[in-house]
Amino acid sequence: AALAATAFFALMPALQATRIEPVRTLRGELVKDARPGRARNVLIGVQVFASALLLICAAIFLRSALASSRFDPGFRSADTIVIDTINEPKRTAILQALAGEPIVTAHAGIRPALLGPPLRAFADTGAGKTPLAYKFVSAGYFDVFDIPIVRGRAFTAAERDAYPVAIVSESAARALWPNGHGVGETFRLEPDLTTPRGGGGGLQINPDRPADDAPLTPQVVTVIGVSRDVAGFRFAEVKGPAVFLPTSLDVARTSVVARIQGDPDLARQTLIEHLTRVDPNLGMIVTMRTVARLETFFLQIAFWVSVILGGLALLLTVSGLFSVLSYIVEQRTREIGVRMALGASSQKVTQLILAQTTRPVMYGLLAGTVLAATLATALLAMPFGGLIAEIVHVSDPVAYAGSLLVIIAACLVAAWIPATRATRVDPMKSLRQE
Repeated sequence: AALAATAFFALMPALQATRIEPVRTLRGELVKDARPGRARNVLIGVQVFASALLLICAAIFLRSALASSRFDPGFRSADTIVIDTINEPKRTAILQALAGEPIVTAHAGIRPALLGPPLRAFADTGAGKTPLAYKFVSAGYFDVFDIPIVRGRAFTAAERDAYPVAIVSESAARALWPNGHGVGETFRLEPDLTTPRGGGGGLQINPDRPADDAPLTPQVVTVIGVSRDVAGFRFAEVKGPAVFLPTSLDVARTSVVARIQGDPDLARQTLIEHLTRVDPNLGMIVTMRTVARLETFFLQIAFWVSVILGGLALLLTVSGLFSVLSYIVEQRTREIGVRMALGASSQKVTQLILAQTTRPVMYGLLAGTVLAATLATALLAMPFGGLIAEIVHVSDPVAYAGSLLVIIAACLVAAWIPATRATRVDPMKSLRQE
């Protein structure tokens, strides 16, 4: 492709060279018109267009990655870890091994898996049914992830499956009891049979594992606590469920969440070595720090890809613009000398040279910006547009303005050098040549 492109674009000026008129050549008129032609302007505009589009994308990804690195999921992630237990006959042995691990300072259970979508249900307080999400957690879950109980209390070890108590999030408490305290209130919890159990996407530690066991049995529960809302991870459905129900670690398909001490990656490797001796078919073990960094990691990849491609496009634009204007100055040396001899100032000569490519540069910037904005609008209009808008700031005005300023500055530098060279033309020398 490179050879074909080189041959194609070299062929056009070569063909033009064969059309030189002998009489004009003998008089020294080697070129009919040194001003940029339509094809030359189109090429400059396309280069600027590509640079604008790619650099805008790079700026958007960069600012989104910086914002993502500062995003707070609402729970402790620096020293917590998730252990997926899929071999139920080995559950008791794994829990005993975890209890004896010195690097594990606390652990609890959650069902379905933390990185999977929550289950759906309806809460009936007598004034109508409110759809909400729920998960089962064991005593100690809120301590492991350092999620505050703002009112009431957390579960105790005696409160297990089918125990008629619940903890609700602040937002759920406000939705169910706008004028109430929440703690001490009762409501009927019924499964949402219209939504597939475990459906809804999200990042799964083990996608081959069944999403959940038996569906929720309709029951009346009493609220014993209200927990602080959890933002969760935006790329997966890990937003804090509205309702927490009690469970225990020995219940099937319950994942383990643990707080560890020391370096999380070293602790993870230690747990893998120790727990796989108990169960070689142990599920995945992942640190929450790794999960928290995934969003930033993918945005950084997108940024570097965009900035490399955008930088190459900008380099081509700058070199092309410099070459075009240098060619124009060389071919119009006599004309510039005549203008200066007739009284044209250096400022007027500079304006003359810069004006040769101002229009294609501006058209390219406009086209790149419009296309970037159009793509952003199309992405936001898609079904998952809300999620994209949370993670990638596709309409960030700073990214647009910063990218355009970089391109304009680079083009001005590339054009300024040949324009400055044009102002140094010696009028008398040019007139003698004429």
